[in-house]
Amino acid sequence: MPIEVTCSKCGQEYQLKDTLAGKSVRCKQCQATIEVPDQRLINDVDEYEVVPEDEYEEPDIVVARPGSGKRSKSSVRVKSGKRSRSSATDESSGTMKWVVGCLAGAVVCCVVLCAGIGFFVRRAADGFQLEMNAAKQAAELQIEAERATIEVPPAGPPEALYPLSQYPIPDFPELGPELLRVGNNVALHRVQLHSATQSAQPAFQMTMHVYMPPGEAAAGSRPLVIVAPAGSTLITGNSVDGLDYHDETLPYAEAGAVTIMFSLDGPLMEDDESVAGFGRAYQKFRDAAAGTLNAKVAIDFALAKLPSVDPQRIMIAGHSSAGTLALLDAAHEPRLAAALAYCPCTDVETRLGWVLNLYQGERMFADLAEFAKKSSPMTHTSQVQCPIFLFHAIDDDNTPYSDTMKYHERLKADGKESTMSEPPAKGGHYDSMIEAGIPRGIQWLKDRGLL
Repeated sequence: MPIEVTCSKCGQEYQLKDTLAGKSVRCKQCQATIEVPDQRLINDVDEYEVVPEDEYEEPDIVVARPGSGKRSKSSVRVKSGKRSRSSATDESSGTMKWVVGCLAGAVVCCVVLCAGIGFFVRRAADGFQLEMNAAKQAAELQIEAERATIEVPPAGPPEALYPLSQYPIPDFPELGPELLRVGNNVALHRVQLHSATQSAQPAFQMTMHVYMPPGEAAAGSRPLVIVAPAGSTLITGNSVDGLDYHDETLPYAEAGAVTIMFSLDGPLMEDDESVAGFGRAYQKFRDAAAGTLNAKVAIDFALAKLPSVDPQRIMIAGHSSAGTLALLDAAHEPRLAAALAYCPCTDVETRLGWVLNLYQGERMFADLAEFAKKSSPMTHTSQVQCPIFLFHAIDDDNTPYSDTMKYHERLKADGKESTMSEPPAKGGHYDSMIEAGIPRGIQWLKDRGLL
């Protein structure tokens, strides 16, 4: 049978196992000592479990823990034999010291662990920063080395420009319904120019993809950005037949500009890549004034059929060969408010030197030497009519960074407004334009109030 005891200090009642008869226990409520009589044994011997003394540092102390009984209570510390109040106090003090010691140890462990993690993170961050600093220093040295090799050629007499104003303007169709929505709810339209009566007229057979920002717009409230397709050979044009490529156009539309990607006369046809086919494509591209006539027609269409376009905020942008056209158009198109070129070829004469040196090159491509010079942006720096934004990756393996720097310095020498995006990004010929070039160009336009 259980032994029923009551704490004389706080009145808490307990039922203890008969194995505790004749011993002293500590009250769980007030920690006072309770003397357990050695009579009134009980049958409920499973309520508490007595832990052997050899599990603890003090041999005369055992611990009663909750057992399987239905009134499972908290632990009660038990000491064999009678104890004085002072010995109970000493035991309490020892227990508190043990608890405090454990807590202090845990705190120390946490501090050491956090310090270790912090040290590791700090070392990793320091290492990363060192790598970044080293990469930055290497890039700066590369830039300085590139700039040291730049020799800006003296400007020659102004070359004759293509007489764009003398070309007729085609009859334009209406914009028509949208084909699909892309990006941030931008409506994409396709416009086909086909003239049955003037099929041989340059820029009368064109395709345009028109990106219209969402929402209604008042007349003359939206800027216009025209973009030619990249990837031309600089002696042939390019098409815009696909509807799945928006990397070089959509960002401007999402920034609020009506954006038009337009085809260039003289695309090299996949089924006609013979020497004769290459020559025919070159002749059409040359007759379209190296694409500047296509750019003119795109602007003419926008002003005729898109009333929301602001005629004071017309820009041209392009990557690679399309960047070359953007710079060339900056010298030919007086309606431009700005031109943006990403990784362009600025020196077409040098670029096409291999073709000019081919045996019978001039026979294959009539007047190629004259065309290469006239279609080169470097030829017309003194004739540029709008501010220029230039971007070029330092690790571009397609077109030299130094050539764009040379063109930039030549523009400044001619008193033109030119911005060379700094610092030069990395990412090669294409990725650098997508990841850094276009975002910087859009910000430049915003800073100038054009977007």
